[in-house]
Amino acid sequence: MFWFPVPQPKTFSAVYHLDNFYVRVHKYVENVHILSALLAGLPLEKRPSRTLVQKTLTKGHLSTVGAVLTQFVQDPLIQQVLQERRQFVHLYREERDWSMLQPDNRYEDTVTDPLADAFRTLAAADLDDYVVQKGNELTLTLDVMRAFRDRFFRVFAESVLRVGAKSLPSGRVADIEALVDLADE
Repeated sequence: MFWFPVPQPKTFSAVYHLDNFYVRVHKYVENVHILSALLAGLPLEKRPSRTLVQKTLTKGHLSTVGAVLTQFVQDPLIQQVLQERRQFVHLYREERDWSMLQPDNRYEDTVTDPLADAFRTLAAADLDDYVVQKGNELTLTLDVMRAFRDRFFRVFAESVLRVGAKSLPSGRVADIEALVDLADE
């Protein structure tokens, strides 16, 4: 029925959940950049690049936000997740305008493909070791993300207060101050 070998459920589950985590980290990074672009006053009609957002933040009164964001995206664990997600997407994404990049033309499941061969012959014990290793990496990555979230919230809220003190209604400023105070508790 299938034209390709169906992976074992345990293998499929490992790949599926790992990629799901990578998607969520990637989306988190994207959302933080969009939020930062709003703070920097960049128009969102054409989504500004990460580089433009970080450059805009670092040259001016938002440099603390830019520094925290740059430190986060340059963390080796975050870089690894983004790189692995990029590789996974480009391996399976369809490119309608470039037939040579279609999945059928990019992946040949042959005996001479060492990656496919290793995947097919992965022993259960090897898979268990791989899952434990990746689980540890994911835990460390979550720790990096939590630390970033806490630090970013603080500097972001302080920047909003600084920038918005002149333009926001006093009630809104008080609300934001209360959120910052709540985060300190």
